Amino acid sequence: MSFRPDTNKKIKIMRNENGYVLLEALFSILILSIGIIAALQALKTTLHALQYREYTLAPARQLAEKIMAEVELNTFAKLPNFSAATEGNIDSFHYQITKTKWPVGTSLNKITVKISWNDRGKPGTFSLTTILPFQQE
Repeated sequence: MSFRPDTNKKIKIMRNENGYVLLEALFSILILSIGIIAALQALKTTLHALQYREYTLAPARQLAEKIMAEVELNTFAKLPNFSAATEGNIDSFHYQITKTKWPVGTSLNKITVKISWNDRGKPGTFSLTTILPFQQE
């Protein structure tokens, strides 16, 4: 009696599975391609949103920096010493300058410049805050 495996059965089984390996590889490539396309589409959407945000924020940031520089140079309208606000409109932006006493010391003021706007019905805001020494008017 021989314990040798029957090689004819193995060859017959392998002949029936020859096409399945290629088919499995094709399906794997298809699923991987769909995943890569979805990831690239998400990346494209994210980059578009970031570019749009920078496009809308850049003018507001520039205006806030300009107003803050004018306040720091004291060329803007005179602001009352404490707990006061000045506001107005420049182009399509509304600005508000708030000057409050800094709680830590009596010789410091907290200056906040807040810019707000509406873009296609959606409100947007940008603000800058700094600490300046108290100035007599």
